Amino acid sequence: MFNRKSFDPHWTEIEYKPGGSRDDLGIETLSEAILADLLPGINNQTRRARYYSFWAWVLRDFINDPDVFHDQSNFYEWLRRREDVLIMAYLAHGCDGGAAGTIIGSGVWDEGKKNVYPLGWKSLESVEGGAYQLYYRGALLETNLIRRDDEDPHDNLTKMVGLPLADAYEQAVRGTQFVRQYLDASQLRKTDIEEFARNGCLCLLKSNELERRRLVDTFFRFDTPDVYAVKRLATLSFFLDIIAQSEGQPLSQNDFRATLYFWSYGDSHVYRPAGNLLEPAQCWRAFQLRQYFVFAVESFWSLFLHRIEIS
Repeated sequence: MFNRKSFDPHWTEIEYKPGGSRDDLGIETLSEAILADLLPGINNQTRRARYYSFWAWVLRDFINDPDVFHDQSNFYEWLRRREDVLIMAYLAHGCDGGAAGTIIGSGVWDEGKKNVYPLGWKSLESVEGGAYQLYYRGALLETNLIRRDDEDPHDNLTKMVGLPLADAYEQAVRGTQFVRQYLDASQLRKTDIEEFARNGCLCLLKSNELERRRLVDTFFRFDTPDVYAVKRLATLSFFLDIIAQSEGQPLSQNDFRATLYFWSYGDSHVYRPAGNLLEPAQCWRAFQLRQYFVFAVESFWSLFLHRIEIS
């Protein structure tokens, strides 16, 4: 019978913990860099364009608040109440996916079981300034919604793009109890969160025509040679051309990916980019090749980990 000796190793925890990373091998960095060049100012964290309106509104009100010390660190703390309300409103509205902070927010919201909810909690543990700091600050710069100067103590809105968009979002939510009475509150009633959801939720852009038009102008800037706007417009034109040439063929997410890379609608017919669309088509094809490669490598990596875990 084998007897353990005092110098034998003792395992105190399982050797391979379940992975929680979205990029275990760290090979998505290059893909993100390619995507940032093709769609500057549009990140891959959300499908909701209204985030840009919301953050413009938040920054505008911080700048106009006379009762706070105006520097960047104070802004990151100041914005939490509004982001908390947005996250809980998103959950109250029954929206699924596409909003940062919903993992922590779901625990606070608790499926809407309470009558009153706290405000001021951090939506993301890794940063002080929530989704603004982690995901959207760079995107807002590249869409010319905000500007950042070394001489300024905090981010500022641009007058031509940022301020009109902030005003458009404010127009949609200014009648809510939260905006009228409780912007500085440390807690909020469930009914007020639900009211804000009916007006300010990220999914409600279609019902706010002024805000929608200003967001279109923000992203594509048809009247300016802004290099970032030109790149976004090239991608938009390319995607619309794929739809126009599809002839009714399915364009699910996987179908669209395949068309980007193979320039073909399955075995139906080919896709033929022409003129100014050829360059963005080639760039997106390279990006999609990279995505297929990453998916294959990560699949093999997962199989390898699973194999050694059960051996």
